[in-house]
Amino acid sequence: RVESKSVLTLAAPQILLEGTIGMKAYGGGGATTAELTGSLTIRQGGVTVPDDDVRASNISLVGHQHEGVYPGGGTSGKPV
Repeated sequence: RVESKSVLTLAAPQILLEGTIGMKAYGGGGATTAELTGSLTIRQGGVTVPDDDVRASNISLVGHQHEGVYPGGGTSGKPV
């Protein structure tokens, strides 16, 4: 176990973690948040969000609507 009361920094050209990665809030457990600066590539598998929504440019994956929707087999417009 490695622990720090302020910041823990790992610095290397590449950092490889083997095993399942889990996160919980420091000190009391429970839910927490994460932030990534840069791009994320998932080479195998996918992303599952069982309890919430996914947003891109403030467009909800669950609740978005489309413009230009007509009955039939056509294609809708962009999300709004």
